[in-house]
Amino acid sequence: IAQSKPPGVGVEGLGRPAAGSDRVTPFLEKEYKKDMSLEDASVLAAASTMLAGDRGPSEGVRMAQVPASDGKFALVPPDRVSGYSDAARSKFLA
Repeated sequence: IAQSKPPGVGVEGLGRPAAGSDRVTPFLEKEYKKDMSLEDASVLAAASTMLAGDRGPSEGVRMAQVPASDGKFALVPPDRVSGYSDAARSKFLA
C-alpha cells in the first residue's frame, strides 16, 4: 500500500526528504495498523496523498492494490480511487 522512508532519506537517494514527508510520515505512523483491511489501507493511502500535496488522488494520481489473498497487482479504477479520496476526506481531513 504505502511505504514510508526514514527521515532524511530522499527520493532516488538524493538525501532530501520527499515533498510532504514531514506531514505524512507521522500521520502514517499514527494511523496505520497491521490488521487493516485492504479498503481501509486504500483510504489511508488516499489521505496520505492529499496530505502530502494540494491535490486528491482522483486528480491525476493512480493507485494499485496487491491483495494478500492472491498477491496479484491490480490497478484501481478511477471511480474507486475517487471513492477512496472521498472517504479519506471525511475520515481524516474533515
